[in-house]
Amino acid sequence: IDTILLELEELELTIVEQEYTIERQKDILKSLLQTLHFEDSKKYIEILAAYDSFSEFYNRLQYLGEVQEGLGQSVRSVRLAKEKLEAQRAQTEERKRSFEKLNDELGERKKDLDEQIYAKTSLVAQTKSSEATYQTLLGNLRRQYQQIESDTVTFEQEVRRRLEQENLLGDLGDS
Repeated sequence: IDTILLELEELELTIVEQEYTIERQKDILKSLLQTLHFEDSKKYIEILAAYDSFSEFYNRLQYLGEVQEGLGQSVRSVRLAKEKLEAQRAQTEERKRSFEKLNDELGERKKDLDEQIYAKTSLVAQTKSSEATYQTLLGNLRRQYQQIESDTVTFEQEVRRRLEQENLLGDLGDS
């Protein structure tokens, strides 16, 4: 998630940089258009009359040609920068959607894990409760067994004592 957030931040910075480049190119275009407009509003005769020599006039015409060429390059540069910016924006949006989807999936997984933890905790509590009940019942059965064992031993001793008394009485009566 941190990696995706960093990538989104990087894309946002790239977009800001591209927007700055586009604005700079627009300023250059504006300056070039103003120069061309100013020069286009003059007629060749006026321009020729304004210069002392034909070579100055020719240099000025060449300069205007370069300005027009620069204008074309600036227009292409702005167009390419805008296309790149739009592609980056689309990529950023796609990444954001991807991130949101991943985040939703992680939320669902966390919810599922929380439910599993709750179910297992509940099962452990039930098991401990059942074990405590089992131990209590086992303790009761052991006590009952010991009581029965004790009662049996006592009963057996009583029967032996009575039998011995009867045997003694019988031996006394026979003598």
